[in-house]
Amino acid sequence: MESFKSSIFKDKALKALSGKWKPSVIVSLVTMLIIGGSIALQHVSVLLYYAVFVLFGSIVSIGCTYVFLDLYRDKKEPRVADLFTPFRQYGRIVTCYIQVLMFIILWSLLLFVPGIIKGLSYSMSYFILKDRPELSPAEAIKESMRLMNGHKADLFILQLSFIGWAILGLITVIGFIWVIPYINTSIAAFYEQLRNKDTGSLNTVTE
Repeated sequence: MESFKSSIFKDKALKALSGKWKPSVIVSLVTMLIIGGSIALQHVSVLLYYAVFVLFGSIVSIGCTYVFLDLYRDKKEPRVADLFTPFRQYGRIVTCYIQVLMFIILWSLLLFVPGIIKGLSYSMSYFILKDRPELSPAEAIKESMRLMNGHKADLFILQLSFIGWAILGLITVIGFIWVIPYINTSIAAFYEQLRNKDTGSLNTVTE
């Protein structure tokens, strides 16, 4: 049985990033500048901020996760241009983002904890959209919930293990450009193990 210990995914991430930190940092910096630019629009118009972030900033953020998934899988060197690959399936990604956001908000209205739990359940939706273009956004969300069944705590602990790095990033600001590749590649490793475990289970059932 495969282990879902945080240290395993973090070690795998560091190995994948070895020799590729410079392009990874550049991708992270560009992502931060784009997201930061979206947030700055709050001073102009809150409505404009939400529109730009949902329709553009969030897609670039998802593109960043795709960059590090490709790095982890194929040892592909991160490129800024690859941040924009989700725009090739723009409608599906935006629809999925809005659906996930609305579901989390609705669950959070009950209590804060259900919102966190559902956020973890839906967390693999964008990776699934990338890997399975035949699925609709709603189907990708449902598949994410299935994959994450029994593993929400594992992902939560993995995310929690980066708190120290996140605080360091907040203190130094520029430190985030190093933290982003580390977190995203670790989560990519987590997703790959989930996927491989699921494939193995299906093969066992078939046999």
